[in-house]
Amino acid sequence: KSITPRFEDVPAVVEKRIIEDVENIFYPTKPVVPFLDIVHDRAVLELFRGCTRGCRFCQAGMLYRPVREKTPERLLQIAKDTIANTGYNEISLMS
Repeated sequence: KSITPRFEDVPAVVEKRIIEDVENIFYPTKPVVPFLDIVHDRAVLELFRGCTRGCRFCQAGMLYRPVREKTPERLLQIAKDTIANTGYNEISLMS
């Protein structure tokens, strides 16, 4: 048995897409903010994509290459915009 697309306009093989320029891609600075108390009540800021370590045992480190970073200036602007638009007072750093 194999997995086949249900629709003709869907390719049988999906190729991995890599966004080379993470510096200039759209980053949402006006996310939907829940109207109730949640455990991790903070904004999320993506620092970079990929991994600089390249450990042989780590599947994620191999799959998400190459490393792509945002500049500190861009990160600061995204952080300021997100805080201003959401009312959060904490940011969780993610990569």
